[in-house]
Amino acid sequence: MVSDRKLVERIRRGELGAWDLLAERYYDEVFRYCWYRTGNEAAAADCTQETFLHVIRGLAGYADENKFRAWLFRIASNVCMDYFRKERVVWVGDEALEAHGAEDKGIGRVEDACLVEKALSELTQLQREVVVLKYYHGFKIREIARLLGISLPAAKARLKQGMDRLKAVMGREDG
Repeated sequence: MVSDRKLVERIRRGELGAWDLLAERYYDEVFRYCWYRTGNEAAAADCTQETFLHVIRGLAGYADENKFRAWLFRIASNVCMDYFRKERVVWVGDEALEAHGAEDKGIGRVEDACLVEKALSELTQLQREVVVLKYYHGFKIREIARLLGISLPAAKARLKQGMDRLKAVMGREDG
């Protein structure tokens, strides 16, 4: 598999096929993230398209060659925040977890997915975002802090608080 860095270099040289490979590599994951953030399939599609337009426009100035995925998700996060500012909408919560890739991550059973979805809905938006980025998208805590523009201790605290809350809520559901 060609690295992101090599694809970026090829795109900068004008190879359109390299752009197709890069977009194909990340489109579904960015879409799931935008769906999680917006709670709406149509808005997620719009935000995903806008994210990739920002990437195209910003690729010339992109310098962090080894962190393309984090840069891409930072753009997606900003696009979703802009969506809420422009549309003046209120975040309403998670859609079905399968839309966020939960089944791909081993949750599998529908009843488990419903329990996790319900538990996630009881987290604050800040806690939920860190938990989803960590466990659904596989980002490291340092990457999450950078992506969200928060300090590393704040990211760690949100993750711990979110996981503690999830355990408490899921413990209540089991009993």
